Amino acid sequence: MYIQLLSFPSHYLVLVITDDDFRYALIHVTVRVDSPLTTLVMEDIGWLNVKRIRGESEYSITEETPALYSVPPLPRRKVDQGDGQEKLGGK
Repeated sequence: MYIQLLSFPSHYLVLVITDDDFRYALIHVTVRVDSPLTTLVMEDIGWLNVKRIRGESEYSITEETPALYSVPPLPRRKVDQGDGQEKLGGK
């Protein structure tokens, strides 16, 4: 099943139903205009790790987490508090 994302019309959430489980992916498509029928061409796909998204303990973020499923942490930066003193921002 393909579900078009409202805010990103060229992106779809894909639901794949198997005998044992469900799998989810995000895809980016382009519309092929040189065809008499509307044809979507899949440009990119990223499989979603739903167990990790749900926060199940065996899928916690570690150094070994594959790059496809991990998001690098935001860098911490010093923020001027207006009184001439700096405080470390971020988490």
